[in-house]
Formats: sequence, structure tokens, C-alpha cells
Amino acid sequence: MTLESAIANAIKSMALVESEESRLSLKNEARSYNITSWKDLTIAKVSSVGVLTGLAGGPVGLALEVGDIAYLLAASGRGCYGVGHILGCEIDYDSDINGILAIWSGVAEASNGVALGKVRFKISTKIGAKASGKILGKLVAKIVLKSGTKASQKILAKVIAKLLAKLTTKISTKWIPIIGGITSGGINFWVASGLMDAAQKYYDNEYLVFDESLMK
Repeated sequence: MTLESAIANAIKSMALVESEESRLSLKNEARSYNITSWKDLTIAKVSSVGVLTGLAGGPVGLALEVGDIAYLLAASGRGCYGVGHILGCEIDYDSDINGILAIWSGVAEASNGVALGKVRFKISTKIGAKASGKILGKLVAKIVLKSGTKASQKILAKVIAKLLAKLTTKISTKWIPIIGGITSGGINFWVASGLMDAAQKYYDNEYLVFDESLMK
């Protein structure tokens, strides 16, 4: 398996919180924290796993990398949803991760206003807020961001390119005992913290704003 395909597979699975029981458990767990402590908890988990999988170095460190990438993105995905729960937002498990990844990769911005030459879609809705006049916007955003659409494929390509640049560096040092672990932990820190910062922007704003070129 190539690094690029490992990243693509990990991205596809990072949004998976399939059962209602799992979703409720995540919601309850996240709401026992504030934003800062929730982010710190998630970052500590992925950073420690990154360090542990890189400490040995050599073939062992490399063999553990695919699992490390999968855990990093799965934990970061849960971390992102947790941010939404703490902010009191409705979570859309079909499209939210793609919107968050769009912000993280620089494909889109989160905004409460309008920008010329841009396309905007209604995104997060606070639980209990009046949805009148906003339901259609949410449905359009969900359709555009759903996996498999042209827009989501462009987002995926940007995300893979950004992750590939960092994870290539990570793998190149995993041959080196201890140093590989430190580098791995640091890159996991960077990925998770960036994704959860993007999630906070996503859930804290009304609109996701794209360049018109993304829709073509």
C-alpha cells in the first residue's frame, strides 16, 4: 500500500461514528470538557501514539505507520465532532468532516458574511435555533459536500497533498530510533490541532465559502 492510498483510506474512515449509541457516547463525553481541554485531550492521545510508534525506528517504525495514520485521522475526526458538540451544534455525520477538511486544506473559509466572487453554503445550526429559511441551504451544502461529488473530490485531493507533504517527512525519520518518535509525535500534534481549529471555525460560523472554481 502506498502512503497516498493509506492517507485516502484513513480520510474515508475518519468520519465514521456509525451507531446512535456511539454518537451519543461521543456527545456526552465531549460535553464534559470545554473546548481547550477537549482539544488538549485529543492532541495528547494522537501525539503519544505517534511517539510510541516511532521510538523503535527501522522496519518496525515504518510497519506501524499505516496504523498510526489511521488512528491519527480517526481520533482527529472524533475530536472535530466533539468540538461541534461542545459548541452546541447539530452534527451532520455525512458532510461535516468534508467541510472541516475544506477549511483545513485552504479550499474554503468559514464566514458569517458574503464575499464577491465566492459561493457560500449554510453549514452549522445551533441546536434549538430556528431553522426557518435555512433548511434548503443546509441541504444544498450536504449535497455539495457529500463524499463522491466533484467538490468533495477536489477537497480530498487538496487534503491528501497537504498530508502527504508532512507524512513523507514523518516516514523519512521513522528509521531513526527516538528521533523518529519525536518527529512523529510533533506531526500528529500539528495535524490534530489544525483539524480541530478548522472544526471550531466550521461550527462557529454560519457559512462555508468557496471559490466559484470549485463548483465547476
